[in-house]
Amino acid sequence: MSKLFREYGDYYSDVVIHDGSEDRPTIYDISNMVDSYVARTGKKPVVIIDYLQIMKPTNDRATDKANVTTSVNEMKKLATRHHIPVIVISSFNRLNYNSPVSMEAFKESGDIEYSTDVLIGLQLKAVAFLLAPPYL
Repeated sequence: MSKLFREYGDYYSDVVIHDGSEDRPTIYDISNMVDSYVARTGKKPVVIIDYLQIMKPTNDRATDKANVTTSVNEMKKLATRHHIPVIVISSFNRLNYNSPVSMEAFKESGDIEYSTDVLIGLQLKAVAFLLAPPYL
């Protein structure tokens, strides 16, 4: 057995995956699940949300931007309340598909850039190279 499988075996029972493909959760559903998990186990999880734009809206009458803003603000509260990392995958807006990664690239970015501690943008090297300003 490889070293990887042995190491994974030490903690795989602690990995909990909630598949939201059938019934998409709101940020409040996720927050309640995390609160319940912490209360039940006393453990502090790493929460990974894949991905922001397909979460169920918190308010069906609000705009996409308003719903993303609510979700991002609630994620920040969740992270602060439990002192845990909340990692969120977000799409880029279409205008930035062929531009270098920037804060404005995050779709419905409302409060993403204001509420996050760290933003990481992944981009194909070829796109970054072709669009980057020339250096002397």
